[in-house]
Amino acid sequence: TTLVLDSNYALTAVAYDIYSNNATSTAINVTVDNTDPTSAITDPVPSQLIPGTSYPVIGTANDTNFKEYWLEFGAGASPLGWNDIGTNPRTAPVVSGTLGTWDTTVLSDITYTIKLTTYDQANNSSFVTVTVDVDRTAPTVDSAATAGATLVDVVFSEDLDAATVLASY
Repeated sequence: TTLVLDSNYALTAVAYDIYSNNATSTAINVTVDNTDPTSAITDPVPSQLIPGTSYPVIGTANDTNFKEYWLEFGAGASPLGWNDIGTNPRTAPVVSGTLGTWDTTVLSDITYTIKLTTYDQANNSSFVTVTVDVDRTAPTVDSAATAGATLVDVVFSEDLDAATVLASY
């Protein structure tokens, strides 16, 4: 079917005998689908730090002849195995929406890979992965302040995100 455009077709068979008599079968409707479905994860983005929460995974799992999608995660940048995020398979397409919610509250502070695999009715498939870091550990502050001091040295246990630090004078 790779020489035929994706579309719906009606197929019939015609039989001839040696006297040129013929008979035509009833049409059978078929769908030609050589196009892989769309799999896209837009949030989180690669290398993002994910807090220890229930984190919504946003993206697209869609196709004209959509069948299902699977949302999974595995430990490391090249996982040896996969774990479901929620209940798989999911049988409703998603376009720029929540694919599933990932519970990171019980995970270790390491690198994980999220994988989205989408299938269509013709068993074409596509997948995408995003590697992220789970960080459930709150930073610690060690301050050397003394009573009446006018200058305080503060040392943080990890890098801070400048967008989340509030300065007050």
